Amino acid sequence: MKRIITLVFWVVVALAMTSSKPHPASGTGNPASMLKDRKQAKTIASLRDVSDGHLYEMTYKADYMLQDFIDADLRSQDMLRMAIQEKLLAVPQDIRMESPKPACAAFQAVTPEGDVIYCRNFDYIFKDSGTIVLHSRPRKAYKSLSLVSSSFVGVDGKCLRDGETDLSVLMGVPYMQMDGMNEKGFAVSVLELSHRCAIQKEPGKHDIMTSVMIRMLLDRAATVDEALEMLGDYNYWADGEQKGVRVQSSYHFLLSDATGKTCVLEYILEDGPRGKGKWVMNVIEDKAVTNSYLSKGWEKTCGVDRRLPSICKALDSCGGVLSEEEAMAVLDSVHQTRDRKNISGTVWSVVYNLSKGTATVCVNHDYSKKFRFKI
Repeated sequence: MKRIITLVFWVVVALAMTSSKPHPASGTGNPASMLKDRKQAKTIASLRDVSDGHLYEMTYKADYMLQDFIDADLRSQDMLRMAIQEKLLAVPQDIRMESPKPACAAFQAVTPEGDVIYCRNFDYIFKDSGTIVLHSRPRKAYKSLSLVSSSFVGVDGKCLRDGETDLSVLMGVPYMQMDGMNEKGFAVSVLELSHRCAIQKEPGKHDIMTSVMIRMLLDRAATVDEALEMLGDYNYWADGEQKGVRVQSSYHFLLSDATGKTCVLEYILEDGPRGKGKWVMNVIEDKAVTNSYLSKGWEKTCGVDRRLPSICKALDSCGGVLSEEEAMAVLDSVHQTRDRKNISGTVWSVVYNLSKGTATVCVNHDYSKKFRFKI
């Protein structure tokens, strides 16, 4: 009997020691010691290096508690950081979040076979972006594939595989995606506007910030119409504050679905760019967008962008019909080059096939290497 008790004691001790060890990330060997459960550990374990440190793939297997994030009325990056620490990590971990200021370009086209494709450049200033293709499979919501930079949670590409950096903060990446597509063929991306932050304050509505909005749409909207109807129930906040400093920029969005319906969504002041009235949601029927407003009377607010006429000319010349290879070539033609310090311009280019649920990705300014993924 004593032997049995002794054996049970050492088994319990061994299990306790095992559970306290950092969870290794498959393919990188990094620890993740601040996770809450096994599903989070499986999420980190799914991380794999696809392209020599320039592109990774990960499947989110845990609960990222979307409804809790929506109900929290998050309005800023600081509030989002605190929510990630409190809701998704067992032990608070310092998250050095960057405030997203995506430049970018996006457009929708149709292939010769009739597939709807959604094409996007994500432009940003990173020294070393850890681009992750994120697969999300939430319960009672749509599966999706989105692109996110780990740098937005303070972990650059090199740190993802250095064997030392704790990757627990990757639990927050579902709220960092800049573009994505779900299993129903709905797609969305965000693009920066150099104008003061849109802030809606209608009573009786929950507040929602940019990245939480994108996650909600990918999880719950099957079509553009559903997305627009859903957003009417929320006050939009354009990440208006970080570390107490007001961020002087706003954003607009390109929405598209597998039927081919596409629009640009902008939040504008009802009495014009210099107005003091309330912010309202404005929908523009267009298939291409960069970093200038398309709303009437707002076109010159952010200056002249030469990329948009270039994209429109390419689409007009072929009647909006492009193969996926031709669409990637258009993205290449307007991509942003590195600066003198070798800091990235276009972090990734992606062509989502909304009809087939696939995504073709190029990273690191290399359009000769194309990586293909499926939801």
